Amino acid sequence: MKKYLIFVIVAGVFLGSGVSIIADDDEYKRDRIKKERSIYEQKHEYRLKSRYAEDNEHEDDENDEDDYKESKRIKKYENVTKTSQEYRLYKEECGSCHMAYQPEFLLKRSWEKMMQTLEDHFGTDASLEGEEYKKVYEYLMKNAADSKRVRGEFKEIAKSIAGYETPLRISETYYFKKEHRKIPAELVTQKEVKSIANCGACHKRAQDGIYSERDIFIPNYGKWDD
Repeated sequence: MKKYLIFVIVAGVFLGSGVSIIADDDEYKRDRIKKERSIYEQKHEYRLKSRYAEDNEHEDDENDEDDYKESKRIKKYENVTKTSQEYRLYKEECGSCHMAYQPEFLLKRSWEKMMQTLEDHFGTDASLEGEEYKKVYEYLMKNAADSKRVRGEFKEIAKSIAGYETPLRISETYYFKKEHRKIPAELVTQKEVKSIANCGACHKRAQDGIYSERDIFIPNYGKWDD
């Protein structure tokens, strides 16, 4: 009987130790899996961040390249048109009251209608006579959106004009309204801007014909990211 009790006690000790070893082993495995998962998640997150960073960098590079090409195109265009008598006259006559909007913003039929109604040009008599009228008219016809290949905002605005429409204001076009719909009215009417037609107040390169989002800076608000 005594031997039997000793055997039971020894067996119990060994059994308890075995259970403890198995439990410790399970806990070790759980900790290891947890650590491996944590390392995997960190690596995965790092890869994602790296990929997004590369994508953003690539996108920035593409934007820079697009802007560069657009600047070169505009400069080339300006080298031709800005030396022309028509351009100088257009700039002088129209730019004396408001920004001399690029003719590429509208279609020929819009400019034609505008030139036919200069005696009541949005409440102002902007009539031109003789040779001046002819040169400004020719300049607008020659450079309208449907007279040549246009890109960027010019192309988008031209595409948004329906066949039955003849807008006299760029701000009347669908694309223009869509792109400006989220701008709070108080940012437009503030004294630094005054009107949605005052492109140069927020588009810092408007005079150069560049209207990309990266060049938008609204007074008393900052950069605009739609």
